[in-house]
Amino acid sequence: MKEISIDVRVSTSETPLYWYHIWNPLILRFQQLSLDDLRRIRYARVSIDIVRCNQGTKPCNMNALFTHVSARHVERLEMQSVHRVDSLFQNFFPLSVNTIIIRDCIFAADSAFPEWFRRTLRANSLQELRVQRITVEGRSEDVDEDIIHLSLMHGKNFVH
Repeated sequence: MKEISIDVRVSTSETPLYWYHIWNPLILRFQQLSLDDLRRIRYARVSIDIVRCNQGTKPCNMNALFTHVSARHVERLEMQSVHRVDSLFQNFFPLSVNTIIIRDCIFAADSAFPEWFRRTLRANSLQELRVQRITVEGRSEDVDEDIIHLSLMHGKNFVH
């Protein structure tokens, strides 16, 4: 089975800008794939890493990427040090996510993230969930409650 990695970079500016790179981690030399390449690959383990960066080249439209990835099974979603990403999750809801790792992230109170996270926790049978130092401005208790509920429902001990 093929492996596909999608690196999403989020700017640190007041209004976040996004860039992404699609690539195959099994190929030794870095070769960027296009969204059309991703569409042609039918079966693949998809991993998505979302991290903060200072800036990139021309920003990308994330809607096309997330619309396509939402029709897939995502092996792993990892977010690290992303702050106030208000719209990134509005159009992203994959068929399943096996592993979610979120570290050092702050989400705005009006962000789509809390609703996305609740839907993902309730709709998917996660194998691994690690949430460390996550804040949803004004709603941080909702995240804790959903993690505890999901853990009890599936009889799994998730790391928080």
